[in-house]
Amino acid sequence: MKKIIFFSISILIISFVKAQTPAEIKIAENFIISRADAYIKKAIPVFVNNLAALEKVERNLDAKKISYNKYSFVFIGEINDKNCVGGAMHSYTQNNRKPILYYTVLKENEKTEIWVISGHNGF
Repeated sequence: MKKIIFFSISILIISFVKAQTPAEIKIAENFIISRADAYIKKAIPVFVNNLAALEKVERNLDAKKISYNKYSFVFIGEINDKNCVGGAMHSYTQNNRKPILYYTVLKENEKTEIWVISGHNGF
């Protein structure tokens, strides 16, 4: 039983490989910025290493009551418009506004995901 659990965890870890190449990070950043509204274009994009780090940013924003959007883009293959097959978005409106932009890039086999947290100034 221990071997099965260990094998399963190993496969899962191997299948989730983070995109760490500077070229992929820059392509993802450009993709995000090209779709951002004017409020977010003022922000300096910050790359974080993984979803856990992005969730820490989210908890920090909640603690400071800063409004933000959390969204994703999903691609099959390279990051570009024709390969974008979906995503998700959640918006959280709180008391404070701040132009921020944090993102991470994850790869799983042929699938690439960009996860983003950006500030917003909406109501």
